[in-house]
Formats: sequence, C-alpha cells, structure tokens
Amino acid sequence: GRFTAIQLAEAINADDVHFPSTQLVALENTSNKGGGCVWDQNEVLKIAELCKKNNLPLHLDGARMFNAIV
Repeated sequence: GRFTAIQLAEAINADDVHFPSTQLVALENTSNKGGGCVWDQNEVLKIAELCKKNNLPLHLDGARMFNAIV
C-alpha cells in the first residue's frame, strides 16, 4: 500500500550489522494495495527528498504512472 515520508523514515534500517541495509525505495500507482489510488505529488516529493538525504535510489514504475493518467 501507500506510505508517507514519515513512515519511510521510520522504516530505513540503521547502519547496524544485525539488520539488512535499506537499498531502494519503489513506488507504484493504480495497481498497488492502496486500492488503485494515485500517489499525492507532494508526498512523492517528500519521499524523494528523504531518499536523497539517505542516498537511496527511488523508483516509480513508468508503466503504472502512465496508467494512472488514464
């Protein structure tokens, strides 16, 4: 489902040998467990900023993005 930047910040694993390191954030629109809802653009921008601060790649599935336009 969808999550907020605050929830993402809480889910990023600390640099600790006992936990796997967080490596990627992936977002998708329309066909996720969020009930087919499109992400709020402002929330995506907050998530993107958080990813930049934590040196995490951010992926938005392009096909689903264009499906959301329809």
